[in-house]
Amino acid sequence: MTDELIVNIILLTVICLGVFAIIREIVCWYWKINKGILLQEKSIKNQEELIRLIKVGNSYLSEQRADKIFNHRNCNEGE
Repeated sequence: MTDELIVNIILLTVICLGVFAIIREIVCWYWKINKGILLQEKSIKNQEELIRLIKVGNSYLSEQRADKIFNHRNCNEGE
């Protein structure tokens, strides 16, 4: 193979990849794929925050129940 042929193949490959990248961006823009991905990422972050808050709330409720049970037993022992 000659040097000119190798350069042509590399150049053709680079041009094809560039055209592919441009067409891909146009398709993603047209079908709103990029926006959908951003919305899904935001939704995941919101769900993770909700899970964290639920865990905190559950531990708080468990502590409150334990306090009520403990206080109820102490009140009954005094009778």
